[in-house]
Amino acid sequence: MLTHSTLRPRASSRTTSKRLGRWLGSGKGVFCGRGCKGQKARTGKKIHPLFEGGQTPLHMRLPKLRGGAYSTKTPFVVVQLGDLQKLADSGVSEITLEKLVEAGFVRGSKVRVKVLSGGELTKSVTVSAHAVSASARAALEKAGGTINLVG
Repeated sequence: MLTHSTLRPRASSRTTSKRLGRWLGSGKGVFCGRGCKGQKARTGKKIHPLFEGGQTPLHMRLPKLRGGAYSTKTPFVVVQLGDLQKLADSGVSEITLEKLVEAGFVRGSKVRVKVLSGGELTKSVTVSAHAVSASARAALEKAGGTINLVG
């Protein structure tokens, strides 16, 4: 049973810190846990975290990066032939960028669209896109459709 007479503080909350440099019997006498001599045994300013013992530090060995590596690639939103088949099944014969946005295949009106050959296309449709793969173009023409490349 818990009573006032049995209450005790937690053991770790009442321990005093180890007193350094109070000679041999203290357990941390003479060198006080700092080793024997050397730069790290001295008082005062400590060694900088990037200091590598006199060797040229890594941040100085690396070249300075000036400017940027700008990519000339233009990102495309991919539309598969299977997506075009879904639009053709719903009765659309001319597929434009606006109709792709309305159908939810493309987000945003200022993106570049590329048609790839995922899925099959069986209906004849006219597609307007920024780019088309060779296999998608062949499948589109085989189905009797045409492609208009938008600049």
